[in-house]
Amino acid sequence: MKSLMSPDTSSSAVSLDASTASTLRVWRTALLYAMAIAIGLNLFVARPFVVPTPSMARTVIPGDYILVSKLHYGPRTPMTVRLPFAGPVANLHFPSVRLPGFTDPDRGDVVVFNLPTESGPIDQRTPYLKRIVAVPGDTLSIRDKQVYVNGMAESLPETAQQRWRVEMAGTQLWVSPDELRALGAGTAYGTHRSGSFEVSATRDVAARIADLPEVESVHPSVVAQERRASVSLFPDGSGNTTDRFHPMRIPKAGDEIWLSPLTLPMYHDLIERHEGHEVTVRDGTVHINGTPTQRYTVERDYYFTLGDNRDNSFDSRFWGFVPEDHMIGKAVWTFFSWDPEQEAMRPDRFGPLR
Repeated sequence: MKSLMSPDTSSSAVSLDASTASTLRVWRTALLYAMAIAIGLNLFVARPFVVPTPSMARTVIPGDYILVSKLHYGPRTPMTVRLPFAGPVANLHFPSVRLPGFTDPDRGDVVVFNLPTESGPIDQRTPYLKRIVAVPGDTLSIRDKQVYVNGMAESLPETAQQRWRVEMAGTQLWVSPDELRALGAGTAYGTHRSGSFEVSATRDVAARIADLPEVESVHPSVVAQERRASVSLFPDGSGNTTDRFHPMRIPKAGDEIWLSPLTLPMYHDLIERHEGHEVTVRDGTVHINGTPTQRYTVERDYYFTLGDNRDNSFDSRFWGFVPEDHMIGKAVWTFFSWDPEQEAMRPDRFGPLR
């Protein structure tokens, strides 16, 4: 009698399980390597940054995705541990150093840095995008919107915009919004004077508006006194406006500064927030770490930044100096841009930043 026997599948099943496990190990290893490479690139080479506000228009605009190079100034080693999909790990902070870079931050660089006015670990503070207008050791002033560095007038960046006052000739009161848009201008604003209006535009666009036959003149719209009483500009009590800034030296490591109740508003955050010393004033004398003193030696370099949309930017005019250790990197390239209103890409925005 024939014996009916079921086929032996145990060996093939074991082989299949081993093959599946081997494949899973390969994919797990590949995923871990990919994550390690991505984290390493983000920490030490470059990171993407999406532009949320118009403060740098028209250099970059909301919806632009830019690449921030950490190699230019040297990457910072991590200051905190941050878990994926979670916040920083409490009480795990590390001393940070900056690794060597290609160059130092320079005037005209578009940079991303951590906001100096916030508290907590530096690398967890909000990233801001601005342009450096003055470096350590420079003397900066602003007169009627014109920026001066070391006594020399600095040209408005080609892609930067500001408000201009347009004076009309004859009886015409306005340039049509369609015509302004066709010339490349931004928002137009009415004024209290008949026959004039203000418009946001780059310097080149302002020149085109001035060439219109119905326009008599175009000149910068200057804020002689801050329009909002609640707005305080740096330093407190200085009387500065966004368009008129008294001369100030940008602190440089090794600078010896004179301290008194009058000069302290300029240097208080520098000494206490950024360099870690306790500052008090008693009987008209400044005390640092409890010791009365009239001089202080600056420990690190600082920078002064402005937004390219000069009349719509929260920048160093409001909070003061940006410490060197807050610098994340140099913005070098727009690699993608999305128009949320049109729900479409803006390929004309792609390219290097200027």
